[in-house]
Amino acid sequence: METIERRMLNIKEVMQLTGFGRQRARAFCDRIGATRKFSERTIRFDRKVIDKEFDAMEGTEWQK
Repeated sequence: METIERRMLNIKEVMQLTGFGRQRARAFCDRIGATRKFSERTIRFDRKVIDKEFDAMEGTEWQK
């Protein structure tokens, strides 16, 4: 059976994926353009944008 990875994540999933706390994860997603607002209270974060940003960071000086 295949696992399905969702594209839109909630803040707790972003925190787990990035290892950041709530404030830092939210600020990171806002900065890279991964935040999607669907209604007054529903906010999700685009996993493709987050993954793309991490791929771009690969091999940078701070990561070594």
